Amino acid sequence: MPKLLVTGVGSNIGQGILKSLAAAGLDGDVVGTDVFQFAAGFAWCQAAYQVPFANAPEYAPRLIDILRRHGTQLVLIGSEAETWELSKLKARLERETSAKIVVNGPELIGRMSDKWGVAELFREAGLNYPKSIIDMGKRRELVAQLGYPLILKPRRGWSARAVQKIEDDESLDFYAKHTPEPILQEYLEGDEFTCAVVFDRDGNYCDHVVMRRDLLSGTTFRAEIVARPDIDEYVVSFARKLRAVASINLQLRVTKRGPVCFEINPRFSGTTAMRMKAGFNDVAAVVRNFLDGTPIGKQPAQRKRILRFWDEVVIEPDDPRFPK
Repeated sequence: MPKLLVTGVGSNIGQGILKSLAAAGLDGDVVGTDVFQFAAGFAWCQAAYQVPFANAPEYAPRLIDILRRHGTQLVLIGSEAETWELSKLKARLERETSAKIVVNGPELIGRMSDKWGVAELFREAGLNYPKSIIDMGKRRELVAQLGYPLILKPRRGWSARAVQKIEDDESLDFYAKHTPEPILQEYLEGDEFTCAVVFDRDGNYCDHVVMRRDLLSGTTFRAEIVARPDIDEYVVSFARKLRAVASINLQLRVTKRGPVCFEINPRFSGTTAMRMKAGFNDVAAVVRNFLDGTPIGKQPAQRKRILRFWDEVVIEPDDPRFPK
């Protein structure tokens, strides 16, 4: 049984990783970490540790101690903040422990975590990308070109935080001034899709799945596996020009000029467990590939609708599943 560590087990990403491991029978020796003592995912781990925030000086020494204590082979990242920090810490952690960190390099993480970087990646690939500016002094020029509405949001962020649909000059001027590191983009009409794209440990594109989704408070609560040849061609064309590892997530809309990606999450995503329920278990495929080189084959996802709902974990006094 592989010795694994999953971070951020209080998040839907971390819990999706845990559920996917369990579905594949790979959950026999899993350590969980989270910044909160009472993270629901601890209930499904064999050992549980509360850790500092990823950008704290104490984070790396704490994680190194846990990895050494358990002889961890592979670290799977379940939170946005840790994706960036563990990308920078990867070399140190792998040098000082027996663990491999499943994460892309800092340069690629930086570009994929930046809305402007995403637009540039697709432009460089010769594919559709959202018309964008980051120089707010040129905002009137974009309005003259595209008209309203437009989308204004921080270049770096997730879960639709601080995303504004701009309808007029007054709103544009206000949010351009009060949004940190703003990017102004064309408003993309059309259905929204989320696409998990899977690469092997050597950076080769292997597989992907396409889901139409509905959002609630910035996260997917309803999704449907769909067959869309136009999206398939767009995603594969991009993926074959990218040298990434493990699973990343493309968010796009299908417009009059075809699919247009507006965001990349360079990690396992919040829909990890949802696509696993349809037979697309990218977590298990990545774990086996990273551990012993098992090739990542195609996993034709079943045409299903998946609905997300709240559930509860009950914690008794002195519950041994949770860190003290």
